[in-house]
Amino acid sequence: MSHCKFDAEKFNQRRDLTSIQLHWVFQITYKMAVAMNKASILLLYLRIMPQRLYRIAIFTLLTVVALFAVATTIAGVFQCIPVDKAWNKKKPGHCYNLVEAWYTNAVFSIVTDFLILMLPMHMVYKLQRDRREKFLLYAVFGLGFL
Repeated sequence: MSHCKFDAEKFNQRRDLTSIQLHWVFQITYKMAVAMNKASILLLYLRIMPQRLYRIAIFTLLTVVALFAVATTIAGVFQCIPVDKAWNKKKPGHCYNLVEAWYTNAVFSIVTDFLILMLPMHMVYKLQRDRREKFLLYAVFGLGFL
């Protein structure tokens, strides 16, 4: 009968390393997923808002969201130089201040969410509908705030 020795410390170290590496990957995919959600809403707006001014605002927001997504994705990948310092803190190199990056990302996300939410409100206001219908449309678009 063979005996297998289980090294719990080595197992825990590997598990912790895998967790940190997955966290690094998820940071990147999260930023892209948020950008894709915003882009999908803005593309929907393009279909329902034919007016030139709205279309310019939508294309501007799409461009800003896309550029920010690319920038934060690249910054997320290269948050540490060398890259593997992100999960191997003992390795020589440097990392940028992640807390400042998270706050910047949060502020940008809140501002763009607010702009995306407010975009259809003026259009609803201009509609030739009774108050009840306008209120219901405000409510539908306002659900995006939640």
